[in-house]
Amino acid sequence: MKTKYKAVQFRAPETAEVSGVILMAYLNNLEEKRVGPILKSYGFDKANIDTERWYPNQMFLDIERSIYQSEGGANALVAIGKSAVENYIPPAGVETLEDALMALPSVYTTNQRKLPEGYGWFIEKVGPQQFVFKNNTGTSNHGAYGYVWALCNKLKPAGANMSVVPTHGFSADDDEPAIIEIEW
Repeated sequence: MKTKYKAVQFRAPETAEVSGVILMAYLNNLEEKRVGPILKSYGFDKANIDTERWYPNQMFLDIERSIYQSEGGANALVAIGKSAVENYIPPAGVETLEDALMALPSVYTTNQRKLPEGYGWFIEKVGPQQFVFKNNTGTSNHGAYGYVWALCNKLKPAGANMSVVPTHGFSADDDEPAIIEIEW
């Protein structure tokens, strides 16, 4: 799972843009009371987020960094990632959890544009019902974890025991891309 581009958390590629749809998850999650004031400090609320507009990705990552640096910020970012899955519309042909995992790279780029090659979410199947996810983006590792965790729990086979374990990129001073091991 080698990539040419080496992302750093909270740092966007120069021309990258993000869809306003993504910002809606920041307003509708379990930590919205914590996140709302931070969004307002950047000039956003429910009334003025344009879901049809593209925003500079660095501004979006600055908001994430502010959330992360606030008290309980890592947990708030996990909640935001989980919230984003509530609006998950599977790409054509996605019927199983494995399909959904393998589609993660294209799901990420649906709401992002002007990205360099090698920037994004990557997934590798390493065994039967075993996958390794890599967040090679500037997007918060905690938010990516929340998204992957919620997606796995939403689509897991009935009665399956899920394991979604962050293995790299989650220490307080770590700005490296996240690696998450998934198994059921």
